[in-house]
Parts: sequence; C-alpha cells; structure tokens
Amino acid sequence: MQNWTVEQYIQERVDPQIQLYEDKAQGNMRCYRRIKRYETYCAMLLPLLIVFWHYSPSHIIWIQTFISIDAILVAILSSLANLGHYLEDANQYQNIKNKLTYEKSSFLTKTAQYQINKSQDNTDGNLIFTQYIDRTEQILSS
Repeated sequence: MQNWTVEQYIQERVDPQIQLYEDKAQGNMRCYRRIKRYETYCAMLLPLLIVFWHYSPSHIIWIQTFISIDAILVAILSSLANLGHYLEDANQYQNIKNKLTYEKSSFLTKTAQYQINKSQDNTDGNLIFTQYIDRTEQILSS
C-alpha cells in the first residue's frame, strides 16, 4: 500500500469510490423503474384490449394477436425485473456508499470510533488514520 496522506487517501481513493457506488445505485434503480413502468403500461393495456375485442363485431384476429403479445411482454418484463436483480443491486450499492460516507464523516469529524482523547499524542492520530484505511478497505472488499 502507498504512503497516503489523509487528503490524498480521501481524494484519490474514497471520494471516487463513493461516486462510483452512487452512480451504480442510480443506474440500477433507473433500469428497474423503467422496466416496471413498461410492465405496468402493458398490464394496464390488457383489460382495455380484451374489452375492445369482446365487443368488436367480428372478434378481429389482430386484436387477439395483440392481446397475446401484450401478455407475453408483461411476463418478460416481470422476469427481467426479477432476474436482473436491479433493485437488490441498487440497494446494495447504496448501502456501500452510505457506509463509506459514514466512515469518512466520522473520521473527518473525529466522532464514533475515531475519537481522540486529549491525553493521546499524534502517534495515536496515525493509528486512527490506519484504522480508517482498514475499515474503508474492508467495506470496499465486501
């Protein structure tokens, strides 16, 4: 591992990782919402098509075909949303981002596990920085 300063470590290692996990979480959530939106539209269209087909004078064959295709689309979109694990991944990325942000805030404000007693000297400050690095790297490796 490099000999990092506090500023270097936060700017070059922690901040990019926080941004990466934020972008991943947002991308997965956007994809999940898009799929669920299309699934809802297709599902809402089904009853309308069935009523239209039922009351059409000759039970037009293209409406039956369109109803079948629409029902298949609903099933495919539902499967994509579940099998893609977009929601679970978005939540996991958001949790990692939140943990990194918490550790960074705690370290910078010297709260929680990063408190320094007034009786401690600067060597303990380096020990706390090493502890921060260890905790951050543990979060990133999980």
